Formats: sequence, structure tokens, C-alpha cells
Amino acid sequence: IAEKGSVVVCDIGAGTGDVYIFDQDDSKTKAMKTFLKAGNFCTEELVKTLKEFCDVDISNRDANALKEGHAFITGFNAPKILKPVLADLYTNGKPRKVRAGKALDSAVRPVCHDAVKTISDIFAEYGGHHPKTVAVTGFMGQVEGLDEAIQEGLGINGYNVTVKNLVKFKETDPRSVVAKGAEHY
Repeated sequence: IAEKGSVVVCDIGAGTGDVYIFDQDDSKTKAMKTFLKAGNFCTEELVKTLKEFCDVDISNRDANALKEGHAFITGFNAPKILKPVLADLYTNGKPRKVRAGKALDSAVRPVCHDAVKTISDIFAEYGGHHPKTVAVTGFMGQVEGLDEAIQEGLGINGYNVTVKNLVKFKETDPRSVVAKGAEHY
């Protein structure tokens, strides 16, 4: 059973996403699971989606730069209103303006789905007594709309929780969220 001051931390970095429950009154992690669809996976997906949607071949390095500057997600299951992202990319050595919004949105979605599945798996072990706040941390965790999409997915799975990224917590350091506990937010 999760304690009142417990917070779920979903730390999505480059290589993996780690989900754990941390109790502010106890320095021990209550549960921890790792998922593999994280930042690097998103970059690889962006390379594929730009090829599929825009007929553009792009290096992982350039895709990563595009992701870091413009990535977003509009919903858990399907795109809603896409942001108009016009990217200057090179095709066959020639500059080309590319509408990259759909590709960016689609590249982030598998990361969201893996995070929701992993958090839901942990929550299932708690029989309804899971923490009610999820903090999304890590560089990939700060992608615009990812916290809302994770919350939407958890809601679809029957978990009524609040999901926030560090910006919405008004924090820059994920340790602050853990140290203060969910009851302070």
C-alpha cells in the first residue's frame, strides 16, 4: 500500500524510462520497473516517420536535434490538433522546408504508451491504493504534452491520477519533487 506522501516518478531519459514509487517518509523505493522506449527510441522513430510522412532521409543526429527542439504529443491514442512545425532539412544535399508536426507527434507516442503500460503494471500491484501523483522527469519526460498524454492513458486504464512534468511542478530538479512528496503539490 502506498503512503499518503508517496509520489510516482517516471524518469524518461535517453536510453530507458524508470518508474518508481518513492515515499517521502522512507528512503526506500517501493517499486521499480524499467521500460526501453525512451529518448533514443523516439529519435529512431522520428527518422522513420519523417521518411514515411515526408519522404525525407535524416540522420539520427539531425533527428535528435529536431526532437530536442520541437517534440510534442497531442494525445494518448491518436493525433489531435497538430502543431505546425516547419523544419529546415536537407534532402540529397539540398535544403527543403518540411512540415514535421505529424512525424514528431507520432515518434513520441510509443514512448507514452510504454510509460503508461509500465505505470499501470505497478499500479495493478497496489489494489487501488497507489499514489495519486505522477512526476514525469528526465529530458524526454519534458516533451510538450507528454504528461497530459500519460494522464489520459492512465485514465483509460482506470487510474485517476494527476501527472505533471517538472515545469508544472515549478521545479527544475527531480529530487525536489521526491523530497517534498506529492502532498505539497
